[in-house]
Amino acid sequence: MNLTITDMTIRLVLSVVLSGFIGFEREYTKKPAGFRTHILVSIGATTVMIAGLMMFRDYSSLSNMDPSRLGAQVISGIGFLGAGTILREGFTVKGLTTAASIWAVGCIGLVVGGGYYELSTISTLTVFITLKIFGKVQYKYENTYEVYLFHIKYTDDFSVETLFQYLDKRSLQLLSLRYNEEDAEFTLRINKSLDYIALLKRISEEKKIYYINTQVESEIR
Repeated sequence: MNLTITDMTIRLVLSVVLSGFIGFEREYTKKPAGFRTHILVSIGATTVMIAGLMMFRDYSSLSNMDPSRLGAQVISGIGFLGAGTILREGFTVKGLTTAASIWAVGCIGLVVGGGYYELSTISTLTVFITLKIFGKVQYKYENTYEVYLFHIKYTDDFSVETLFQYLDKRSLQLLSLRYNEEDAEFTLRINKSLDYIALLKRISEEKKIYYINTQVESEIR
């Protein structure tokens, strides 16, 4: 099978579209691995698969090789390197996009080593566009939210589950939580379209809560 530059471009673009569709769904449902992470992983996998097919075409008469073995080695090997960039802070995971970019770049390196310069160039441009342009798209989406740190104090008979039930009803994302018998600290990701004052008023109406303080996360840093 003779793959043209057009064929490779179509496959990589389709890979971006399909993985981006899944990645945005993960992002929208507030999962750790989101939009760009899925796209980068897919780009890398597509790149390796195309390279495997091309190598099988070029060298099948000289060796009984399996084109899928190349991708298997990449997945098992570079994953350890990418894992080193992932950090967990409370309920928040950071570094997944960096880990995926390392994985994708490793795949591109394999293709370059095989001498498939057209494929590696197209894939590199695709990764770059993903990081730059889709990064702006992701930022615009995330910019619709604000992260707040709450500190509340309550009486001994206060049930934290009561607060959880209210937060769940308002579809707020709880990022971190620390609490004991006297007080609690938690961070919330709140859509800017939500009435923040109404949220504070609702929490303050709880008679068993006698102190409440809140700050925007950017002000804490």
